[in-house]
Amino acid sequence: MIMARKQSASTPRCLRAFVLLSVMMVLPVGFVVAQDFEAIERRLADGVVQRTYPDGRRTLMVGKTELADRTPAPEPPPSQVTKNDRHRGFVLYQRSPEQIFRRSSPKTQERITDLHTSIAPGETRHVQFAIYALADLGHVEVSSPALRQQSGPPLPKNTVIQDAITVRPVRIGFWRNYWDPWYQEAPKLIDQPGTATDLSQAESQQYWVSLTIPASAAAGQYHTVIRVEPANGQVAELPLTVNVLPFRLDPGRWWGMYYYPGFHEHTPRDFADMKLHGVNAMLVCPPGIVEPVLKRQGNRVVASFPNTDKLMAELQRQGFQRPIPYYPRLLSCRVLRMFNRVDGRKIKDADYYGQQAVSYQAKDFPDDLKPVMKDLYRQMVQHAHEANWPEILWFLVDEPGAAAEHMMEMEWAKLEFRLFAEACPNEKLFCTAYSQQVADEIGVQLDARSCDLWRITEADMPRAQKENVQLWAIRWLCQYNTYQFPRHFAGFGLDRLGLHGYTEWTYYGAPVYRPLDQVRDVQGCHYAFTDDQGNLLSTITWEGVQTGINDARYLATLQRHIAAGRESPQQEHQNLATSAQQALDGVLADIPHHAASPHHLDQLRERVSQQIMRFVDAGLSPER
Repeated sequence: MIMARKQSASTPRCLRAFVLLSVMMVLPVGFVVAQDFEAIERRLADGVVQRTYPDGRRTLMVGKTELADRTPAPEPPPSQVTKNDRHRGFVLYQRSPEQIFRRSSPKTQERITDLHTSIAPGETRHVQFAIYALADLGHVEVSSPALRQQSGPPLPKNTVIQDAITVRPVRIGFWRNYWDPWYQEAPKLIDQPGTATDLSQAESQQYWVSLTIPASAAAGQYHTVIRVEPANGQVAELPLTVNVLPFRLDPGRWWGMYYYPGFHEHTPRDFADMKLHGVNAMLVCPPGIVEPVLKRQGNRVVASFPNTDKLMAELQRQGFQRPIPYYPRLLSCRVLRMFNRVDGRKIKDADYYGQQAVSYQAKDFPDDLKPVMKDLYRQMVQHAHEANWPEILWFLVDEPGAAAEHMMEMEWAKLEFRLFAEACPNEKLFCTAYSQQVADEIGVQLDARSCDLWRITEADMPRAQKENVQLWAIRWLCQYNTYQFPRHFAGFGLDRLGLHGYTEWTYYGAPVYRPLDQVRDVQGCHYAFTDDQGNLLSTITWEGVQTGINDARYLATLQRHIAAGRESPQQEHQNLATSAQQALDGVLADIPHHAASPHHLDQLRERVSQQIMRFVDAGLSPER
């Protein structure tokens, strides 16, 4: 550690030496005194130094980059602490998950005496709470017995992944959005059940309670308690009531994740984790120019798909049933190279994210290679059918015309989508065409396109509906390291815009968690991590996405009931559909454009659930 403070040039040399010696005598081992005395520095790891300035500000030096600390200041102790509270040694409270820091303190209105929630069969939902220590509690154990009805058996295990109820501590760590010059010691990582936690006076510890209700569970109220047992203090039990609803949720919109690695040993785990969190499709994007494997045979190019076949088979095995965009990148570039057509004039070498590409104008693509491209496309389609791939949306070029630097990709798109449509007119097409202008310039009818969430205009949806095109959004929710924003825009935020689907960029796998990797930007942004034993660890961001996807499934379920009510011969059901549609319109109008608080989103979900219950009570429960 280094301590530094500015010196006066007029300070006598002997006095400066005395001050330096005195400071070094009182500093702990590992501190060093720098010559330009401005801040106390402490080395946290290789390349990471924590600075504390005289005014109390803290920063991290990561290499040569100084990151400001935006961790909120410690909050004042809670008011209205009772004798029983002090005897117990702690108080329990609840607030937005991303706002519970180590030095958070409960406001009076945030204190809780019980927990309750509603959940549909087959759904996973979360509730959370925090412990604030009024004294040093030492080791704290938090557990819960099985959920059960008053006179019934406990809920069984739902899957091999989760029990019906799990309680996990939320870890405070260093987190940074990779482009921002600041960091926070903030909640994100969710540890394994039973992970040891120790709590000192004036500290908060958040816990994540996950409920996964089996699809076969009977409707009704289920009960359990969350048992809090500190080493120093009194045991307390927090009652939890779960209302299992009498209806199943609609599958909801298409919600897919870009998947780049190709098939590897952790792919089954990755897919299972994504499916568990509500992802129902994948955008399969094999790495680089690895696949399809292309070999020239005379005037023909033959394709094979050994790695992609494994990915598609795993998707089938795990029950992913939605259409899958498949991205066989740089096909026209590879064919030009295989036939030695890069002349340095109209057809030039180019770099595409570190990969060898070719820059050309669509009009200059050699006519004699167009039949080669068409034959290649027919091979791809034939293989997809013969190998029993899921339904494919052919995703030939990524981000054409997305910005000025993406005009090379626009030329690829104008050529490849046209040739593919001519060769395989019955196949479906997808592209990351971020505006209607780009989609029009490509020159063929797309079946689905993905648009940047912030670039969607009021004219986009009517045009998509008129042309029967699926309009999906794209964003990177993972980068926000929070709960509120991902939940909002994984679910209700998309409904407010009327979007048909969503593409998330991206799932980077689950690296071993290292506390400082996020500020170093070693790993980038991740939804999940593993511990040193290989156990999968979730994050509040990932759980926010899961909750948001389920929020939207409630809306889809109500829409299905409204449609059934309109088609019913019974006037009662038709009237119910009319009033429910009015209620639904009110809910959609109350979804803000910006990220809403979890409490507001819970209220919206409850309003939707109440409307569904009206149909159930009227005896109208349409099959999905």
